[in-house]
Amino acid sequence: MMGLMMTMNARQRTTVIAAVSLAVSMTASVLLLRHIDRMRPQASIEDVLYINSPKMVKRASLGFDGLMAGKRVAIAGASNRLTVLSTRLAPRTMLAKIARKLNS
Repeated sequence: MMGLMMTMNARQRTTVIAAVSLAVSMTASVLLLRHIDRMRPQASIEDVLYINSPKMVKRASLGFDGLMAGKRVAIAGASNRLTVLSTRLAPRTMLAKIARKLNS
């Protein structure tokens, strides 16, 4: 019986230590983020866009350029344009079979 009490106390201590560590970590991260926000130039959330991939930046800029040019559809790349053109020229039954395979 005494061994069970000691095990429960150890578990409780572990739980308390983990909870305190989590609370301290979360508090530290909030304080760090506040400090970083004070160091940056002030901007509203609408003015900030963070994209960590150069490929995504390129794709987004191509889409934005198409939007600004008034295009309804902006297709980047020769292979993508060829794919779109081939769907216009291919028979509908063949396109239906391809779509069925892709969606199943």
